[in-house]
Amino acid sequence: MSQCVGVDVSESMVELYNAKAKSQGFTPEQRAAHVGNLLDPSDASPTALSDAQFSNFDVAGVGAGFHHFDDAHLAAARLAQRLRPDGGVLFILDFVAHEADPDHGATKGVRHHGFTEAQMRDVFERAGVGRGFEFRVMDEDVVFENARGVGKHMTRRVFFARGERA
Repeated sequence: MSQCVGVDVSESMVELYNAKAKSQGFTPEQRAAHVGNLLDPSDASPTALSDAQFSNFDVAGVGAGFHHFDDAHLAAARLAQRLRPDGGVLFILDFVAHEADPDHGATKGVRHHGFTEAQMRDVFERAGVGRGFEFRVMDEDVVFENARGVGKHMTRRVFFARGERA
């Protein structure tokens, strides 16, 4: 089964995702999107995500969006809580620490200008998913052409980090 829970996702985007899944022959048990907020510090157990289907995952991850979270430690901890207790894996694919470009339109909503290996290790360990921690930097940079439609190119080095829940 594949579940997709988005951050900052509208109901219409979820409906579109689910309609496309249905048109491709998937049942809701096989592939479905849901809306919920795991990042509200005042709500450790959001009702929208309290069903058993939203826990005990083998793998949970964030792809190229972790730098947008206000509290990286909270985000990792909340995802780690959803993993199966022994050996569930958290992964993060994001940008290596870099200098901020205040004139670049793509900085809107950015809370962190990438992460170092030490920062990621700390995030994973504090979230309880530090066992088997790995941090690998891609060999080549990623170039975003016409980033955010402002005519500038943005070049970033990307890393992949993973760790297991002990």
